[in-house]
Order: sequence, then C-alpha cells, then structure tokens
Amino acid sequence: MIAQAQLFTIGTFNFKLNHLLVIGVLVLSFSISFLIRSQGADFGFELNEFDPFFNFRATEFIVENGYSEYFEWHDDLARPKAKIIPAPIILEAATFLFSAFIPLKNKYTASNP
Repeated sequence: MIAQAQLFTIGTFNFKLNHLLVIGVLVLSFSISFLIRSQGADFGFELNEFDPFFNFRATEFIVENGYSEYFEWHDDLARPKAKIIPAPIILEAATFLFSAFIPLKNKYTASNP
C-alpha cells in the first residue's frame, strides 16, 4: 500500500506516508485552535466571554435568580459596558453541576471523605 511506503529514515525510525498525514492533521488542528482562541486578543483583556470569573458570576446569578432574570441582568462589573452573553451551554452545565452537587456539600467535606 502507498500509506506504508517508506519515505525516509532518521536513525532507526522509518517515516512513512501515514506518519506525515498524522503530523499534518495535528499541525492543522493546533493551528486552527490557536487562531480561534486568539480571536479574543483583538479586544484586549476586556472581553468577558473568555473570562472565567464572568462565567462564575453569571452562573451564580442564574442559581440565585433563575434564567428569566438572567436575560434581563446587566453585569456592573463588565469592562466594556455591554451585555456579552457567553455560550449558554457553559452556564447551563455549570448550573446543573452546582445543583447536582449542592446536596452533597455538608455530607462530604475535606476532613470527612
């Protein structure tokens, strides 16, 4: 098969076409992920949708007040004074996990595992 054809050798390792394909896919995926993650740098350090503390405050607000109040909420600590709503699935997952584990809060502690 062509994929098993030896291209060149370095030491005792024989590079084959499938090795170069794997390396190419990894380089492409790392490059795309870096470009996606660095899009927030255009806005500086004030972009809230990549801010974990903003996601914590938003999740805390949802737990205390509910989803209907969240869509009317204006975050006073937001650096650009605009309402930026992060991906709702992040907040929904965090709210679900908080609600699922809060009954275990007093049952399991660090001193009583």
